[in-house]
Amino acid sequence: MKEPLISIIVPVYGVEKYLTQCVQSLINQTYKNLEIILVDDGSPDNSGALCDELAKTDTRIKVIHRPNGGQSAARNDGLAIASGEMLGFVDSDDYIDNDMYQYLYSLLSKYDADISVCAFRKFSEESGVLQKENAEEITSYSNKQAMKLLLEDELIGSHPCNKLFKRSIFGDLKFPEGRVYEDIALMHRVFAQANTVACSTKMEYNYLIRGNSTSYTQTAKWGYSLFKAFQDRCEFICEEYPEFSDIAIEKAIGAALGSFIHWAHFKRDAQLRAWGKEALGFMRNNRTEIKNCRNISSRRRKDAQLMVLCPDVLRIKYRLYYILKRRMK
Repeated sequence: MKEPLISIIVPVYGVEKYLTQCVQSLINQTYKNLEIILVDDGSPDNSGALCDELAKTDTRIKVIHRPNGGQSAARNDGLAIASGEMLGFVDSDDYIDNDMYQYLYSLLSKYDADISVCAFRKFSEESGVLQKENAEEITSYSNKQAMKLLLEDELIGSHPCNKLFKRSIFGDLKFPEGRVYEDIALMHRVFAQANTVACSTKMEYNYLIRGNSTSYTQTAKWGYSLFKAFQDRCEFICEEYPEFSDIAIEKAIGAALGSFIHWAHFKRDAQLRAWGKEALGFMRNNRTEIKNCRNISSRRRKDAQLMVLCPDVLRIKYRLYYILKRRMK
């Protein structure tokens, strides 16, 4: 019996240096029934042309060229044309082990799961692999068990790239566009549709740590986007999974505090003031929860309480900190 088609969506932007290795790792998969969708997101370098060249080497590769709209828009364009019964996502500066999709598919089949998950192997160009290999442990989780693990963000994270999904559980869901940390804003909604999630500690996905990648770049906009992603998640969880609301609220409190503190580093224009007020409003609405945050340090908890009671004092405190830090360099 022919294995079901897996559609792999790869957003491409400014990765000419890494793209060939990424795509070659997909072409070389032991699981052969693949549809590889490269979405050139208006890349400023030669990545778009390279996508077209790579497509000539393998008939399974499809290429979309679109004006720059961000990773979410690129993934959504890929979703719109994906014809597979299953979905995978790979970032174009990463690469995967040759058996990753065969392995993830075997987990789906063995455990009758809707989502299967493997572990990341993090590496950098300067230092190589940054962690030891994990011993393989496989566990099958129910809907609520998997949701709790997703919210805790330890064993199961929100990144879609180390996962294989049945297409049916995505339905009409899309990544929120115009934002970063879109994975956090969406993945809980996808997991809510899964009856069973199979999770392995085996490292199959090779994740490049780059200093200028979205997750490792600090700006006020990204800080605000992280807060909004956790706020969206918090609202959903409090409505649909109230037993886990404490976890969701704690994560959102931490992100709101981080957004507010990061705001102190930048000039107070109208947009920043609006973002700061939104984060402050969330904190004040959840002030009674701050003292119950178990995974926030006592210093950060005090900062959160200060933010609620005297936000200008907290802003000035961190504004002075950033000024002194710059002068000491």
